[in-house]
Amino acid sequence: MRHLLLSLVLAFALHAAHAAVPDIALPDLHGQPRNVNAFIGHGQWVVVVFWSHDCRICASEIHNMESFHEAHHDKDAMVLGVTLDGASYVDQARQFVAEHHLSFVNLLAEPDAAVVPRFGGGKFVGTPTYYFFDPIGRIVGRKIGPISGADIEEFIAAFNSSPYAVKQPVTQ
Repeated sequence: MRHLLLSLVLAFALHAAHAAVPDIALPDLHGQPRNVNAFIGHGQWVVVVFWSHDCRICASEIHNMESFHEAHHDKDAMVLGVTLDGASYVDQARQFVAEHHLSFVNLLAEPDAAVVPRFGGGKFVGTPTYYFFDPIGRIVGRKIGPISGADIEEFIAAFNSSPYAVKQPVTQ
């Protein structure tokens, strides 16, 4: 199964690897404006997870993202959350973050999901959805549905050893 996941995500990478770092401003859960380009393309992998407070799969799997973030954010990768709960459900989104002890940044988008394709990964299907950005900010993969931290680590290792990985250091 993992090899299928990697091949599907790598196939996506071949198609989308030329995409630029998204320039998308969204508020965080406290109303402060943030731009996703402040996180993506600065020398480390970024996994963007699109979630909502009432998504059962999100609730049962978000601990994987927290564990991955905690293990990597000071080194080579981080998680950036984007809740599709919108302003009407910001309190529920905050409660979800608190209940799941999420330490990664979470931004707020409206539930119409119009912002998701602007990240460069194509049509939005549902939550949870994960977009993978390489250290220079190229979107190189997408996964719809649950994923483990080990699967993300395996994908990053496979991509880093592929001919599509950038071999030179990233300047900041």
